[in-house]
Amino acid sequence: EEDTIYVALIDYKTGDINANINNICYGLNLQLPVYIYLAKKAFSKDVCVTGFYYQTILQNEFKTKNDLDYYNKKQSYIKLQGYTLDINNCDLKFDKTENDSAIIKGLRRNNDGTFSKNSKVLTLLEMKAIERLVESKIIEAGNNIYNGSFDINPKMIGKENESCKYCKYNDLCFKKEQDIQRLSKVENLDFLKEYM
Repeated sequence: EEDTIYVALIDYKTGDINANINNICYGLNLQLPVYIYLAKKAFSKDVCVTGFYYQTILQNEFKTKNDLDYYNKKQSYIKLQGYTLDINNCDLKFDKTENDSAIIKGLRRNNDGTFSKNSKVLTLLEMKAIERLVESKIIEAGNNIYNGSFDINPKMIGKENESCKYCKYNDLCFKKEQDIQRLSKVENLDFLKEYM
């Protein structure tokens, strides 16, 4: 529209979705935030990312009592999961739902047009901070490659090894217990203030 390109980023997943971006401060779960960064750099016009989401495209079959219940469960399962730009009374362009979004899981508006407290929304400042954080992680990775730094340092958050859980080559990396970085669980996005 006019001088602005509005973008909603959607990544399709075949398995479980973790739409939480709290771990981007550690350089984890950066896929959608990198897409934000790239979308902002791809166009000569101003780009407004109105949201970024995951959507499950494969699901296990399930039994229900009737066709309506089955349809409702299917609709709920394919809803987008992620974050939406928090601009009061903002027209999301692709979601014309008035209050409870029919497209985005958990996104609700109050009667005054603001988003409800439990909706996953980010301010424009937080979106810009995510871009800056991603850029710093890209530069850091580039510097590590340039300097030949390929340290084995899998990230453990709580009891979950975030770096190795999908790796098929565990027996090739020669990691030792002392190589594991034990990181604190991040409960909120306060770390973004450093990039504002």
